[in-house]
Amino acid sequence: MSESKQLGKISRDELYELVWSKPVSKILIDYPFTPSKFKKICNDYKIPLPPNGYWQKLRHNKKVFKTPLPEIENKSEKISLSKEVEAISELNMLIREIKKDEKLPLVVSDNFTLSLIHI
Repeated sequence: MSESKQLGKISRDELYELVWSKPVSKILIDYPFTPSKFKKICNDYKIPLPPNGYWQKLRHNKKVFKTPLPEIENKSEKISLSKEVEAISELNMLIREIKKDEKLPLVVSDNFTLSLIHI
């Protein structure tokens, strides 16, 4: 996790601003979560995510609506991202690091399929 964001605590407001600043797929480049785990974190803290098609509409200058952050009782509570990382296996962490390493010369053809692998 050398180039990943420092994991620790983040405010609910900060996470809300993050999910509305770029697509979840781009956020997950910096954070070691699976998409489903990240969406669960947002759901647990009542943080609305952009709907399907939001980023496409935004890219094409279409009208979009940003869902406001709903009020909750304990809004000063910080979200601990480091606890959430424990759910990711070491193998998945290594795969993410390899995929992010631009110095590696490995290029996999788009035509490659898993059916070609014989163990």
